[in-house]
Amino acid sequence: MLAIFILAIFGMFGGIFGCAEEMDASLIVGDRNAAGASFFSPSEEDIIQDEETGLQIIKDVINVTFTSDTKIDTVNKIVQSVGGEIVGYDKRVNLYQIRFAGAEHSEIDGIRMKLLRERKEIEMTSKVSVSVHKDPYYVK
Repeated sequence: MLAIFILAIFGMFGGIFGCAEEMDASLIVGDRNAAGASFFSPSEEDIIQDEETGLQIIKDVINVTFTSDTKIDTVNKIVQSVGGEIVGYDKRVNLYQIRFAGAEHSEIDGIRMKLLRERKEIEMTSKVSVSVHKDPYYVK
């Protein structure tokens, strides 16, 4: 009984004090490719600074998350209907990276918002950021 009490006390202090330092690393568990994931790898020419957020983003690629019951044939039809090409994916969460080669950033933003408004199969769309702000209080 005393041992359980001591473990509980140390666990409580570990929970309070163990998270005090800011983490500066990411953890990837397992082999992503084995689970059906492959992400677009940008070159320096593919990266621009987003004026709206100040983040570095891939200039002509967006992330699109489809509902869990969306079939790959439907995903392909939707991507083709907006003139995109699938360049990355994580099938575990129905996330696809869609590239619009040569399109202007404002045009891609319009397509992204149109997909959200008009396609019930789409849960989320976002720009693909490749950087984060160092200021933890950054809000735009």
